[in-house]
Amino acid sequence: MLRILAVFVLMMYSTSFEVVPSLPKSSHLVYSFATVNGGGSRNTMNYNIVTYAHQMSIKPAIWAVSLYKGTKSHMNLLESEHGVGILQILPSDFNLDAIALLGKRSGFDVDKTVELDSLGVEREDIKVEGIDRPISIFKNCISFAVMMVDRNQ
Repeated sequence: MLRILAVFVLMMYSTSFEVVPSLPKSSHLVYSFATVNGGGSRNTMNYNIVTYAHQMSIKPAIWAVSLYKGTKSHMNLLESEHGVGILQILPSDFNLDAIALLGKRSGFDVDKTVELDSLGVEREDIKVEGIDRPISIFKNCISFAVMMVDRNQ
């Protein structure tokens, strides 16, 4: 089945990408994208595996991130007041069962935070200026960037 991709133009809001250790040239980076779920639940997040993330410019820092249309992450970005997502670089030893969960299961069908907890994947909360709730990132991510949808594009 062919699925339509939505490519979002995201302005980098804040980042820890400057501290990324040098990676071997043969490395294949695996990105996860986290979005805040809407509704009443205070700190529920949705996470997925991103198949395409690419920096488009340095100043201003603009990235293109692809998400399948109709997914929970896509919906969260569109419906969020701020359009905030966290792009994370996963380490090579990241839990493979968690990668399968993030890449193959829908946030509409499963609460990924509960499943990640059961797999022992640790997260930590960060505070993003202008957002009224904490946002959880993977504790062992190599680096992360807080991104906001550029609604002018």
